Amino acid sequence: MKNRYKRNFLTKVIFRIDFEQAKLGQLKTLSDTEKIKKEFPINEEERGEEGMINFDFVTKAFKQASSPVISWNLFNKNRTKKIKIHPRFLFIEYLKYKDSSELLKDINLILDLIKNFEIKTINRLGLRYINEIKLGSKDFLNWNNYINNHLLGSLKFATSKKKNIARAMGQVVLKEENSNINFNYGIWNSNYPNEINEKTFILDFDEYSKFPLDAESLDLSATVKEFNKKIEDLFESSIKDNLRKILKT
Repeated sequence: MKNRYKRNFLTKVIFRIDFEQAKLGQLKTLSDTEKIKKEFPINEEERGEEGMINFDFVTKAFKQASSPVISWNLFNKNRTKKIKIHPRFLFIEYLKYKDSSELLKDINLILDLIKNFEIKTINRLGLRYINEIKLGSKDFLNWNNYINNHLLGSLKFATSKKKNIARAMGQVVLKEENSNINFNYGIWNSNYPNEINEKTFILDFDEYSKFPLDAESLDLSATVKEFNKKIEDLFESSIKDNLRKILKT
């Protein structure tokens, strides 16, 4: 990591994998092991239904159907960290995040789950960091001292028209060799459609794999480190020194 900060503006960090239908019958046994219980002592079953639409070639009509689905939610004792396990996807979500060392530690648990459910192919792997930069200031639309000017173009255009603004978001999709990075940035405005009345800027980085991955040969920790490094570099190029000073205090 280029900079060691004492604080961050992360509201969510999510690591997710999608796969073909998996059998979760062994989860009850796995979740009772000391390794899982130490980090995620709260275990909750979740029951629901999933809808499907099929086309009947005889009647030439679409038919709707639903089937029951059981998923599991594992929480740490403070409920600031959650693993959700669904028959077709699995993710770990952090509401309070210190640094990537915690994620890399939890990746070992994810690897155990992948082996336990005999997942052979990962259809999609993604790592997402959502930064919600909140500053206690009344100049809601002025980010010149904190955010890279290249990310402020549309906002400056809108303010030059002297119009009230309810939202000002931009998006860039960056193509890497084996992954893409979906980068959303700007003023989302939680009070939309009302006029912006708080100084909050979003930097949302979502890197995800382009191709299916062989779960057995995949070095998951190395992939997460690679994704994390690219997102860190993008974050650093998105902010200015005044914001770094705030992050270091």
